[in-house]
Amino acid sequence: PPTVLDFSSDNPKRLQLVAVTVVLLLLGVSWLVFWMPEETDRVSIDGEFSDWSGIAIIPDSEADQLTNRNVNLLGGAMQADAVYLSIYAETEESLFSGVTTDLLRVFIDSDADSATGYDYRGIGADHLLEIAGAGTIVSAAYLYVWDNDRGRTDWNGFTALTSVNARASANRLEAQVPLFDLSLAEGEPVVALLHVGDSAGHEDTLDTMLVTSGAALDVALLPIGDFPLP
Repeated sequence: PPTVLDFSSDNPKRLQLVAVTVVLLLLGVSWLVFWMPEETDRVSIDGEFSDWSGIAIIPDSEADQLTNRNVNLLGGAMQADAVYLSIYAETEESLFSGVTTDLLRVFIDSDADSATGYDYRGIGADHLLEIAGAGTIVSAAYLYVWDNDRGRTDWNGFTALTSVNARASANRLEAQVPLFDLSLAEGEPVVALLHVGDSAGHEDTLDTMLVTSGAALDVALLPIGDFPLP
């Protein structure tokens, strides 16, 4: 007759076999859950900018801010992966090098709809990333969300949402925002515009909007007006 396995408590060898089998199964499941392939195209916010190679840097005019070259934008870029939206900015001379605070602002049209959000230079900013720095370091970096119940030109319509990761080195800066905080899913279009200024009122805005997908290009082609910030 066929052999019947005995798993009763008086058969310790059988119990040991079952225990080992369960442990091996759990280890296999854990490996599947926690193992993730490395995303070689993901930007790391570490003050090293080699991971931006291969990402298109949108140039800005070199002659539109000649008084304070520390806030004269030379270019900007934006890249989205499955988890984060990453921002890159480059100025002519060292950013945040003075003793007074400079500000880099990123107006983010997270629904790619210019008819919603804060009305700024042809986009509707649903979120605002504001990065402050002095003495060559980033002192604060916060993400703000727009209150749709406010007038579209009411600067006080932005409220703080969360802090974000940002690093500056010499004349370059990178920052990163989780897509979740922008109410975005992977692959959804984003439009953004960079602005940098100092405490004396010298400022520069990127000449071209940044976009993350072809679906947002129609929005990016809207004319950029000249609307001063508070």
